[in-house]
Amino acid sequence: ADTLKMLEAENRVVFRYAEGTNPNGALNDIAGIMNASGSVIGMMPHPERVFRTVQNSWHPNEWQERSPWLRMFENARKWID
Repeated sequence: ADTLKMLEAENRVVFRYAEGTNPNGALNDIAGIMNASGSVIGMMPHPERVFRTVQNSWHPNEWQERSPWLRMFENARKWID
């Protein structure tokens, strides 16, 4: 409880599951946190495992080859560049 309060108070929660999509029962729907300096992020979803649509059990046809998770990595690269 104290750690959860600290993370929330220090704004170290960086990702939350959307309402109703918390697959593991994480407290406060927390999906990712960062260290005190903000230089390291840990997250529960593993987007590196499903960056291609064929890796998903189902996907809409309009996704084509690249899953939405791949866009997260592409956007990070754009931000760095």
